[in-house]
Amino acid sequence: MNFTTAVRVPYGSTPVVRTGATAPLSGRNLGRAIVLAQLVLMTLCGARATADWLHGQATIEGGAALALLCAFTTWLIAEATAGATRPATSPQGGHPYR
Repeated sequence: MNFTTAVRVPYGSTPVVRTGATAPLSGRNLGRAIVLAQLVLMTLCGARATADWLHGQATIEGGAALALLCAFTTWLIAEATAGATRPATSPQGGHPYR
């Protein structure tokens, strides 16, 4: 008995996604997506912490949500402050990725 682990196709391999199907991801778009994800997470964490506070009971989930809310808020403020003071272009001869 001969068992194979891969499905054999008669026409060889075909790409799942065609070349050029998605636009290249720029740093600006990636930064916007990160900020949007942080804002969504901050909203969810704030809603959970507020729900615990309104019900008058402290739960572990509410405490974790409050801690995450503080962490995301601090991170967002720090990135905004660093982005405002950072030069718009990379230094001459500098590597874009650190």
